Amino acid sequence: MKKIIIILALLFSFSIFAERGYANGEEVKLGTAVGYSNVDESSELIWGFYVDIPIISTFHITPSALVYKIGDLSATDISLAFKFKIPLHLLTLYVDFLGGLTQAQFTPEDGLSTHVGIGGGGYFNFVSNISVFGEVNYKTIIRDDGNIKNYTAMAGLLWSF
Repeated sequence: MKKIIIILALLFSFSIFAERGYANGEEVKLGTAVGYSNVDESSELIWGFYVDIPIISTFHITPSALVYKIGDLSATDISLAFKFKIPLHLLTLYVDFLGGLTQAQFTPEDGLSTHVGIGGGGYFNFVSNISVFGEVNYKTIIRDDGNIKNYTAMAGLLWSF
């Protein structure tokens, strides 16, 4: 236990001296995430990739690709999120609105559906170009035979370039 506390203190001390970047045309973040997706009362593993592209210091667009299960079906979401950021001293919080397409073979002739949602999260600048983030989302997959509710909680790493 003592070793774990020492390691955590050492890692936290790195983050104290990390330089925070400022959103400009060159600060693009690439992220990977893993978490759980709750689709109609069934929890499944979800994972994916993000690219966080700054437009101005407090507004970013984020295309993403996520892979998860809806029952027995494999699903892939391709989304575009509009993030409104609230930069604090050591932490940046954000709220996002997203939309995109979900690919899952619901029926033999229908596999593509649209989705819309809202989410929020935050990231902590761990070292100069690596941040740790957490995010929660609520999405509705729009279908003719009934909408599908999707709650997601994920965490991962963001690399700044």
